[in-house]
Amino acid sequence: MPGRAVPAIPSSGLGVDTVNPVEYKPARRDRLREILVNVVVGVAVNLMVAALTAAAHLVF
Repeated sequence: MPGRAVPAIPSSGLGVDTVNPVEYKPARRDRLREILVNVVVGVAVNLMVAALTAAAHLVF
């Protein structure tokens, strides 16, 4: 019928609506991002140490 509002989705009754665990997966994504950032930072630090060591060998 035109003009009728869509009924509201009922809540769980606990004051907080529950989320379907199949739909909610940002924790895994955040953990993967943390691991990738740690790997990239480690590689960058190793490259900087190698560059500084090579420069020190040239200077001294």
